[in-house]
Amino acid sequence: MSLTEKISGDIINAMKVKDKMALDAIKAAKTAFLLAKSEKGPDAVLTAEEELKIIQKLVKQRRESASIYKENTRQDLYERDINNCQAAAWMTEIT
Repeated sequence: MSLTEKISGDIINAMKVKDKMALDAIKAAKTAFLLAKSEKGPDAVLTAEEELKIIQKLVKQRRESASIYKENTRQDLYERDINNCQAAAWMTEIT
């Protein structure tokens, strides 16, 4: 099962348990996958390595924005991005 397929199932599970933080992170990953696919062409399929790179990029972006929020004493936004970062990092650990 590819990461793209797993994410589709995880969106449904997160909606069922009403886990907003996980749902936000999973939706961001799915959006990034769809953008990468559309850049490659209409019948493109992402490889496992490409999927992993996308998740790593999302984690890096979240960590950078979290550190900026922390510097500017925006604890609410800092916590949101740290939670999204952890959820995205979790996706890469299970593959």
